[in-house]
Amino acid sequence: MAWGCVILLLVALPAWATTTMTMLGAATSFPYTDMKAAGAVGDGVTDDTAAIQGALNALPATGGTLFFPAGTYCISNNILVQKDHVRLAGLGGGLSVLKICTYFENIPVSGSVPAMVVLAGTPGAHRKHITIEGLYFIGSPNAGADEPKCISTLYVDYLVIKNNTFDTFGHECIWPAGGGVSPSLFWHITDNFFQHIGTIGNSPSAVTLNMFHATVSHNLFDDVYGAIGSLYGHHTIIGNVITSTRIFGIAAAGDNPGTDDVTILGNQVTLTSGSQLRWGIGVNDGARNVVVSGNSIRMTTTAGGESLVGIRLLGPHEGALVHNNIITMDTTGVLASGRSAIGISGFDNGNGLDVVIGNNVIRLMNETTFYIAGIQIKASVATDSIKAILLGNVMKGFSRANSAYAIDITKTAATTFYWSIVDNITDGGFLRFDTTFINTSTYDNLPINIDSIP
Repeated sequence: MAWGCVILLLVALPAWATTTMTMLGAATSFPYTDMKAAGAVGDGVTDDTAAIQGALNALPATGGTLFFPAGTYCISNNILVQKDHVRLAGLGGGLSVLKICTYFENIPVSGSVPAMVVLAGTPGAHRKHITIEGLYFIGSPNAGADEPKCISTLYVDYLVIKNNTFDTFGHECIWPAGGGVSPSLFWHITDNFFQHIGTIGNSPSAVTLNMFHATVSHNLFDDVYGAIGSLYGHHTIIGNVITSTRIFGIAAAGDNPGTDDVTILGNQVTLTSGSQLRWGIGVNDGARNVVVSGNSIRMTTTAGGESLVGIRLLGPHEGALVHNNIITMDTTGVLASGRSAIGISGFDNGNGLDVVIGNNVIRLMNETTFYIAGIQIKASVATDSIKAILLGNVMKGFSRANSAYAIDITKTAATTFYWSIVDNITDGGFLRFDTTFINTSTYDNLPINIDSIP
């Protein structure tokens, strides 16, 4: 048998701004641009906006990679991406920094919003296959109401945002614009760190999913107004850690077409009461087919603070499944007068409520005298229909003597109420239906089975 010989020749390439990478078996070459070789300085002082935009404009229609070596690149205007198969990449570890050095508020493309990076397609020609990874974005929190966001998209499909840090943005960080006309599709946002987001006022979430079909996984959020907002549908939100939020951790919001099929799984949320109502996970009016499962939520009250809710179900009228969650309620601090701490709250909001709440563990620590409930179901409109199954939940530390109810149900006189309360366990806080305490097998011809373990 004749053996061939393979010789590997290593050749040092010249420091050209652009080289070409060709994948085996592929017919298309993808340019690779080193931004410092292409004219960016990265010294934290020089404005590198023109160099970055020029490198993007020089890419062919088939796209390519812009690589940012270690350094701080100053941005003074929108960086506009209008090509497919574009990758913006850095070294990770906080080494490749893009920073707003000069405030700007001009809109680069009709329908978009000001942002450090604007990804823009059209309703009939979405931009596709864009990746942003390994970069450290720094905003400017005190610039004003029109402060630039970090990443704004307009008609973008197959977007990957991974392994980045987003630091100090007064408003939203990742924001899809123009969702109602031709929504974006298929996003994957993973392994990012978000801190100090929404610092100047009532800002929505750091990550807003105003689009269809997305996964948001294994991100870290610290000091954010809200972490993740699911405004449309077909989203999976899994394995995120939210250590500090000024309003909410995760919200599946209704009032948009197709807010369906949202799965919120295995996230960790830490809540501390403050100057506004705060909740860990919210399912809002109009959301349908929502699963909230395997999440861990820790709630801590502070003296004079506003209400806290672990999981807030604000009228999901076509089905929500809330199961296998662990909620810890530390109520040492006495809240402001008339405020409350609730583990899981189901409130019809005028549109009915269909919910299954099962196999959750709700633990109350340091019980105090203000209103506390493990699970609360409340009807506000007499014509509403409430359908609720409460099955196999464990509530520990509740005592009705101190207005701490394991399960508390309130309805108006004419509310249509269908319920089943079976195999729930509490160590002292029985079910309260309106103002009546119950520990019997039936009430109002509906089944009840609550076990009390001293």
